[in-house]
Formats: sequence, structure tokens, C-alpha cells
Amino acid sequence: MMGLDIYIKGMDRKETYHDSYGSFRYYREAVATAYDKDFGELYKKWYQIPNYNITIEEETDLLFKINNVNLGGLDIFLAHSDDEGKLKPKDCKLIYNAMKDLVFEKENLNFRIECIDEIHQIWLKMLKYCYQKRKTLYFC
Repeated sequence: MMGLDIYIKGMDRKETYHDSYGSFRYYREAVATAYDKDFGELYKKWYQIPNYNITIEEETDLLFKINNVNLGGLDIFLAHSDDEGKLKPKDCKLIYNAMKDLVFEKENLNFRIECIDEIHQIWLKMLKYCYQKRKTLYFC
């Protein structure tokens, strides 16, 4: 299966995220929607490949929010490449703090509703481990 594998030195593989790129996409859409419903709708449109369903005005609004509104680290997570790269401990702390209190409205999700809380807890655990232990999170 082609997909995203997260590697963190010192953390057991069973405790880290391993799933398809599509699953990661839907998880990030759920995170964006939990943060703000309107922002989530724009993010979903922007993330579509090709993104024909987003107007220039909507894309401009979304990019403005990502670049100019303090999303408290959520911007780092939502804009990060899904197949390579890394998150440093300071980024993990920012992302963790932005995501730790998110609540998912499951009726608005169209994918893996039964797993969203479990997936979210995996990400929170990884992010917290990285910033507390000063470890880098690798996207592989």
C-alpha cells in the first residue's frame, strides 16, 4: 500500500501513524473543519486534485487565512507535504497545542467516522512525544 508512514526515533512503530495518503487527507480536512467549519469547507475545496471546485476568491481567502491569521501551528500541519519532510519539536508543540482541544462533529464527516477519534489521539500522542522528548517527526 502506498501511503504515509511516520517515523519518530524512540517511539514504537505501533504507536505511530501509518495509513494511505487519502486517509491523511481526510483527517486533515476533519481537523480543519473542527477548527472552523467555514475554514474546513475552503480547505476541502483547496485540497481537491485538481481543485476546480474552488473559486479564485475562495482560494485567496483560504491562503490569506493560512498565511495571515494566527492558526497557532495548525497552518504548519495543514500545509505540510503528505509524503516527505519533517516536523521539528517546536513545530510539534505548536501543532499539538492547536489540535489538543478539537472536537469532531461526526455527522459532518464522510470518511472513517468510527476511527477519527483514534486517529486524532495517535497524532496527539506523537506530537506530544516529539516536543517533550525533543524528537523530530519524519514523514516517509
